[in-house]
Amino acid sequence: MDFYFGIDLLQQLRQYYEGRLSLALAKGFDQQDAKYHWLFKELECRVSTLRKLMSMISVLPEFMCRQTEEQIFAMVIGHTTTWFSNENLGGEQPRDAKGNCLYYQDTNPYWVDMCEAMDRFTLSYDYTHLSTFYADLVEYIVMTVRLYFFIREKQFRPIDRGKYDELVGVKAALPTPA
Repeated sequence: MDFYFGIDLLQQLRQYYEGRLSLALAKGFDQQDAKYHWLFKELECRVSTLRKLMSMISVLPEFMCRQTEEQIFAMVIGHTTTWFSNENLGGEQPRDAKGNCLYYQDTNPYWVDMCEAMDRFTLSYDYTHLSTFYADLVEYIVMTVRLYFFIREKQFRPIDRGKYDELVGVKAALPTPA
């Protein structure tokens, strides 16, 4: 059985980062000369990314009814692949001795999760079941943003102080029993 994070995780992340962004604004970190301006900029990036994703996901069902699966994929993939450019990730990404980027290997669980989400779309995938297609696209988006924020956490100064795995893991998406 597949486990789907769905938009719940994106909503939780947005609320978490929005709260931290509000606190950063209240402390004046948005000022260029502030000691923690870098933190403000990273929080702003994450909140902006999550807000755009939530907007895209909200219009996706209507878009799916009017476009071919190729056009739908082009829109979703085109939006998410730009995140992984060297420009967007602050320069060259670390590589192993063979020249392979460390973030895009099977040793990275976020990479594996994103690949598994993408691998659902096989040649025999039934695109006529729009509800399943929508759920699988949303899951691909969620897994991709998890990988993107993980890389940002590694490429720049970590803003989640070693708690990123807990923040975006399965435990984060499951409700706590009473």
